[in-house]
Amino acid sequence: MKNNFFQNFNYLTSTSTFKIFILLMILMNLYVSSCVTINLPYVESIIRVLYYPYYHIIFFLLIFSIVVKSYQSIKEDIFQTIRYKSYSSCINYILKQIVFNISICFIINLLFLLASLNLFHFFNFDLFSKINGINILIYCIFILFRFYIFCIIFSILSFILLSLINFRFTLLINILAILTISDSFFWLPYISWSSTDQIPIFYFGFFSNLTFSNFSVELCASMGHIFVLSVLCYILYNYIIHRSKIDFEISNKLSK
Repeated sequence: MKNNFFQNFNYLTSTSTFKIFILLMILMNLYVSSCVTINLPYVESIIRVLYYPYYHIIFFLLIFSIVVKSYQSIKEDIFQTIRYKSYSSCINYILKQIVFNISICFIINLLFLLASLNLFHFFNFDLFSKINGINILIYCIFILFRFYIFCIIFSILSFILLSLINFRFTLLINILAILTISDSFFWLPYISWSSTDQIPIFYFGFFSNLTFSNFSVELCASMGHIFVLSVLCYILYNYIIHRSKIDFEISNKLSK
């Protein structure tokens, strides 16, 4: 199974989509490292980049392109899909492959970011300051992990939408959702949460215009958003499994 994941990813790296992804990642990380993080220490620069809304917009759009390409390459390989006895096992395999691909792309992007920051902030680390009451390095690791989880959830939701509706509607929905990251496109008020009682069930401006009085509130807000999105993924996943089960069994029999 791991060999299949690497083989499919190797195929992905040969596509123009992946090459464009790499080029734009290099350019984007060089830009934010030289302009967005001027006069900031190394670790704080990483945090500033991960809170920069336009960085998220570009990165999520590129992730969507990787999801689409991964989805198409696997679905078009009929010899790979007919091996599965059920639609759920086929969907699970495609989901695992997409998560694998996005995880590798996330690591590649992180390496590009760290390499770019080395050019401008290498001699200024400042590892002992605090943000929201905790050490800045621990906070940076938390922000990176949260960003990775959101990337995976976004990838899963994009795949589910591709399975439910056509590409154009999926692209439109993703663009509208991604643009809400920045309040430059859809006005969202600045909100400061000082207690867990103030946290709503869901809020679109999570990346750009939320402030927290302490780390505990931010941690609860993050876990709450991740939980809501995970439940949404689970509901939609079960829906596509039950909706397409019969069609898959028919097509599987015909292909044999």
